[in-house]
Amino acid sequence: MKRYLVCAALAGLVITLSMVLQPPISYNGGLGWDGAQYTQLAGQCGREPMHAYEPFTYRVGAPCLAALVPLPPKLGLWTINILSSILLLFLLDAWLRQHVHLILVPYLLAGFAFHWLTPLRHVWWYPTSVDTPALCAIVGALLLTETPVAFAAVCLAGALIRESVLIVPLGALAGSFVRLAPPNLVAKAGRMRTSAIAGIAAGVAGMVIARLVSTPDTHYSLPDAAYYWALHKPPLAYLLAWFITFGPALAVLAAHWKAAAAFLAEFPEYAAMLVLVAILAWIGGSDTERFLLWGSPIILVMIGKAADRIDWRRARGLLAVLAIGLAISGRWFLIIPDYWPEAPRAWPLLTPWTAAHYELLFSHTPDQAMAAVALGEYVALSVVLVGWIKWHARS
Repeated sequence: MKRYLVCAALAGLVITLSMVLQPPISYNGGLGWDGAQYTQLAGQCGREPMHAYEPFTYRVGAPCLAALVPLPPKLGLWTINILSSILLLFLLDAWLRQHVHLILVPYLLAGFAFHWLTPLRHVWWYPTSVDTPALCAIVGALLLTETPVAFAAVCLAGALIRESVLIVPLGALAGSFVRLAPPNLVAKAGRMRTSAIAGIAAGVAGMVIARLVSTPDTHYSLPDAAYYWALHKPPLAYLLAWFITFGPALAVLAAHWKAAAAFLAEFPEYAAMLVLVAILAWIGGSDTERFLLWGSPIILVMIGKAADRIDWRRARGLLAVLAIGLAISGRWFLIIPDYWPEAPRAWPLLTPWTAAHYELLFSHTPDQAMAAVALGEYVALSVVLVGWIKWHARS
């Protein structure tokens, strides 16, 4: 019961903070970019033939859920996203408790919940996205990898929301072929392979269903887009995206990388999923941070494994610096700014504090000088934290 109270209290606190501080985006009447397409689908579902821009037109799951809510399409999507963001916190709690020391779970959840990119914060700025229910499906699938029927059902529903959910069954299939010994892991690998095949089949069926019920208004070539970003995404911007998404906690992971590596060696399916996420974040488009967030359940476990190797009683100063760094980089008490391309430069302290244009927060920013300074700050802080952990905070 205590764990549920912690999740509920954390969700209530972050939602209250967001309601008070965070104004929604104003672009396109508050619908945003791809959100305008999802809102259009929500208004069409059950009323008329569904159509929108490709590839958004095939993500019919969340819009059709929103159509069941007795509210206008935008508010229906917002409702689904808020409920999904709360559910996600409980799912993450169940997931982390399977792999991380229980004492660390509330801290990992708090760091995730307060970060400006993660759903409990982000849906108050961008209410019409479908990433939040998709992330729920990813974590739900991770919890069900050895129960084929339930796993396939989640993959089917998840693929209707967003095709990215397929990273879970694809990773599970790859991992099932790596588990060769001991005998108990061989048996587990067999169950996982069955689930993975069922999940892939269900996910593909979901994608086929989406293409049968919705028609694209435009043509979009996924291979062309992937080819473009593979060639044109700057490596330093990609590295910065990792820091923006996970903050100085990556220093904890770097300091005790062997603990994280041991976890991935024990569960190679998660390593495969993380590789898929990293590739998609590189070639998937400009929103690198949004793609990296799909791997957050695994990254959080890896950070937790590394954090468990630190004697935090001897490292109160380290803990204070790390907490301050996470709060600053995650913009815990700062808003996500609106759309204003003409906004003045905002020099960063990890994050650009006074940014008046949302693009300044991302690695794909129009201000490359600012991004270079931010990356330098992240690297410098990480070096200090890693050194501090190595020489003064060994468990």
